[in-house]
Amino acid sequence: MANKVKLFQGCLSGAQIGDAMGMPVESMSRAEILAATNGEGISGFVDPIQTRIKDMTRLEAGDSTDDWQLTQILARSLCQMRQFDIVDIANEHIIAMARSIVGWGGTTKQAIEEVKIYQLTKGKEGRHPEDLAGDYGHNRGAGNGVAMKIAPLALFHSSYQITELPLLLDVLELGRLTHYDPRASSTAAAVALIIRYVINQPVSNHDSSIGLLQSIYDNIKYFEKTILKVDSQFDLTMTKWLKKFLKNPAEYLLADIETLIEKIGTGCFCLESVPFAIAVFLRHPRDFRAGVLEAVNAGGDTDTTASMAGAMIGANVGLDGIPEEWRTFRPEFYVAPKIGRELHELSLKEK
Repeated sequence: MANKVKLFQGCLSGAQIGDAMGMPVESMSRAEILAATNGEGISGFVDPIQTRIKDMTRLEAGDSTDDWQLTQILARSLCQMRQFDIVDIANEHIIAMARSIVGWGGTTKQAIEEVKIYQLTKGKEGRHPEDLAGDYGHNRGAGNGVAMKIAPLALFHSSYQITELPLLLDVLELGRLTHYDPRASSTAAAVALIIRYVINQPVSNHDSSIGLLQSIYDNIKYFEKTILKVDSQFDLTMTKWLKKFLKNPAEYLLADIETLIEKIGTGCFCLESVPFAIAVFLRHPRDFRAGVLEAVNAGGDTDTTASMAGAMIGANVGLDGIPEEWRTFRPEFYVAPKIGRELHELSLKEK
């Protein structure tokens, strides 16, 4: 088993590398990816292939997008404040949005703009970071903008000496900052709980993965019923998906990739992207290369699904479990291990 520092580093490196690996084919279908690569699929870092998302077409092989940028925002705030501080996290979002918003979703941009207005008008207009984000339209609050950046919070709350409750409450507050729809927080909580679990008890096979999933199911059920208080307006909850998975895990663990895509989907709706990333993790808990490439070559919201799967697998295998040629591909890839070490030191001091 890798030491805890390596697991923290693997988690964040996995998020950064997965984001960069999925960037070139973001929004493309699996069929389009295969057609563009002579049927071979993506096997390493390449320049952008897709042409639909204009602000990504100018990027280069190994560049990251909003997934890693937003993850860094949360990590930076936790390290600076030495605690979860939603006002500081909002400030970091505002600063980052002024510099670059490559890939940022409309929901996140609109929510942070409201908070920025609140600051500029000294509370006369806009919205305080602690208040619930607005409802910006059908499913506009049900994207994966919370789940994609949740890994640092999971690491911060990784100690098993305390209950999962502080983590869940912070996930709720983080979700409210940008996403009105509670499903965004529920799915983010699932990713966070998996990372917290494997940091303390890495899984090695499908059987131990199912044990992990049962633990996650129990906590998400409590989270949705007691804390989120999900009502009939939001009937596609994470609990229902986990229950379906637990009822017949072989349908997801052993299915071919085309069937998995059909069963779950790979779009940016959080009830597609997050369950898909979790399924990829459960299929490849000890094989970082296979898991990340499966997420990328499945198509859809590739940078996000690969980033989330990369974070979960990376937390399970540690930094040394990530291929060295990927870890050293860009100088910027040394940032994640540095942040991971800082978060590990902070988690020890804070608990």
